[in-house]
Amino acid sequence: MDRVDVEYFRAEIEPLLKQPGIEYIGEIDERRKPAFLGEARALLFPIDWPEPSAVVDDSERSGAGTPVLAFRRDRPR
Repeated sequence: MDRVDVEYFRAEIEPLLKQPGIEYIGEIDERRKPAFLGEARALLFPIDWPEPSAVVDDSERSGAGTPVLAFRRDRPR
């Protein structure tokens, strides 16, 4: 986590992670990502800006067949 985001995380996000049914995993390295996404029910991708790099279309997610939950947005051309 970037240092600039730590205060926001602690104040706004961390309290939400204490709710029942929530398990905070943290960052997943490239070696563990294929297995992690392959066992996931879905990938939550709640950004609300154009994503030019198509992060959710990476080969690990595509190969695992993991559904992606995201906002409907057109990709920039």
